[in-house]
Amino acid sequence: MVDRVRRAAIEHMSTNKRRFKLTTAQYIALYKDAKCVVCGAVVSWVDGKEARLVIDHDHEKTGPESIRGILCHSCNLAIGWAEDNPAILEALAAYLRRYAAEGGPFRRNT
Repeated sequence: MVDRVRRAAIEHMSTNKRRFKLTTAQYIALYKDAKCVVCGAVVSWVDGKEARLVIDHDHEKTGPESIRGILCHSCNLAIGWAEDNPAILEALAAYLRRYAAEGGPFRRNT
C-alpha cells in the first residue's frame, strides 16, 4: 500500500514538473503547506475519496508562469464550469447573496 501511494506521488510530481516546466525545488515549494487558495481546504475529495490538491493554471499560457495557484477539486471544477470567466462567478455569487437576503420565488411573506 505504501509503495503504491509513494509511486503515485512520484508520478504526480514527475507529470506536473514536465507539464509546467518546474524544477523539483519549484514543485516542492508549490506544494509545501499547500491549501486551496479559494476555500482553504487542505485535502480534496473526489467521489468520497481523498484526492490531492491540483495545480490551477491559465490554459492560454505555458510553463511556470501559467500557474495561478493550488485548488481543491471542487473549486477547480467551479472555475472550469464557469469557463475561467470571472463575470460568471461574480454573477453566481450575487445570485447566492440575493437568495440569502430575499429568499427564493416561493418564500413566505411574513
